[in-house]
Amino acid sequence: MNDVIFHLADEHMEKGLKAFFARDDWHFALGCSRFEIDPRGENDLYRVPGHTDGGIWKHAGENLRPFRDQYQYAVILLDADFEPHPGVEVLRTDISADMVKAGWAPERFAVIVIQPELEAWLWAPNQNVAIAFGHDNFEQLRGRLEHEKLWTPGQPKPNDLKRARDRAAHLGGKRTGGPIFKGVFSEISNRACNRCVEPAFVAMRAALQAWFPPEGGAV
Repeated sequence: MNDVIFHLADEHMEKGLKAFFARDDWHFALGCSRFEIDPRGENDLYRVPGHTDGGIWKHAGENLRPFRDQYQYAVILLDADFEPHPGVEVLRTDISADMVKAGWAPERFAVIVIQPELEAWLWAPNQNVAIAFGHDNFEQLRGRLEHEKLWTPGQPKPNDLKRARDRAAHLGGKRTGGPIFKGVFSEISNRACNRCVEPAFVAMRAALQAWFPPEGGAV
């Protein structure tokens, strides 16, 4: 049986996680032991075209039913920010019920809802993040966005995550969208991941650490 399938809501998640799991050290960033995953395969990182966040909300169980006896675990990853804005708790409850109905035991899956959206994972104050955006360092990146009123001084993240992503990439001479996620996820340091307090990322790490405990039991 395979280890874990990641059911992803969109292409940006797919590009980002493919880049992340192509690293040799991804297990240190997650604080777990290594598990088998092929970032080039179509199943380990699984996406149904047309089934973005709302599609996963309504169809995750049915989408993953064929994999129930092929994988030990499943991570369902989606954004909270989509119409009609059901809210994080509704999304978790509905998707969990759908998964159980499809035959997945509750301890075999984790529903990870990012608030408000995947762009929240781009802004760790890290040198490698700045470089992925085409800037010399994170202070320069943040300063440029503050100057353009896209980042309020003292706040941990930009005001409008997508606008800030696009503008930061433009200022750094980089393509936005998928290439940015690929660049950040492939280069962000293990230390930044281990210190990340974004709730969805913390929840995903916790699930993977429970399923695949680090050697010696210490993170």
